[in-house]
Amino acid sequence: MWAVMTGCVGVFLLLAPRGLPLRLPGLVLLLPLFTFRPETPVHGAAWVTVLDVGQGLAVLVRTRDHLLVFDTGPAYSARFDAGSAVIVPELRRLGRDRVDALVVSHGDNDHAGGLTSLRAEIAVDRLYTGAGVTDADDAEACRAGTRWNWDGVEFIFLHPGAEKDAGNDGSCVLRVAASGATLLLTGDIEAGAEHQLLARDAGALRAEVIQVPHHGSRTSSTSPFIAAVMPQIALVSSGWRNRCGMPVPEVIARYDAIGAEVIDTASAGAIEVRLPSGPGRPGIRRFREQDQRFWQVR
Repeated sequence: MWAVMTGCVGVFLLLAPRGLPLRLPGLVLLLPLFTFRPETPVHGAAWVTVLDVGQGLAVLVRTRDHLLVFDTGPAYSARFDAGSAVIVPELRRLGRDRVDALVVSHGDNDHAGGLTSLRAEIAVDRLYTGAGVTDADDAEACRAGTRWNWDGVEFIFLHPGAEKDAGNDGSCVLRVAASGATLLLTGDIEAGAEHQLLARDAGALRAEVIQVPHHGSRTSSTSPFIAAVMPQIALVSSGWRNRCGMPVPEVIARYDAIGAEVIDTASAGAIEVRLPSGPGRPGIRRFREQDQRFWQVR
């Protein structure tokens, strides 16, 4: 806000009548608009934004110097999709013209629909894909055990493993471990993949924050899986009054039973969770509450 206000004064001076002194210093007052950079996480922290793309999924994970996009939301028609309409504008707002890693969990439209348009407008350094993703010949398959570290934050794929899962159970599962808290991104995995994860390494599932599998479908979020994760915060990406009825009440009840806070993009809008670099509960920001528009005021 201070940069905008200073810039307004600068524009006023530059457009003032010729005889008014101090017109040229107006140029100096414009400089903050060109030097301003959005706030970024500190070393060891990660900021996670679940974008509101309706019935679909698109997540941004930012560390101090890097950016990962997990899923690209749905394509609603040949001319309109979440990649160009939601993800790209948010990246531009953050001053980003490049993505260090893009993960497309699997090939369903509500997760991969924006892939082509996103890549047409934003450079992508590395592309990881799960089952059924087409038009990605240069992609690497996400495989359990693949890991890397950005700015003190560890990223590791937990699924798929050696199994040749297809469909929802072939979704990439990514664990993001900041210094103070951990996030689990699960795509659309269902009970079968949850069972595989539990059998492979149940301890690796523990996380303070989870993206609820398959938008809160009754075929996912089994009780043993939730007990292994034990999240404090459960994030649901779903469309308002979607025809699938997700998240279903029994799934919400399972998360409520362990004391997790369930937050749905359908009612909260985009959700930002800040995984801290040290002890403390992750911070939560609901965009519909904190960036409210006048037409949303009761």
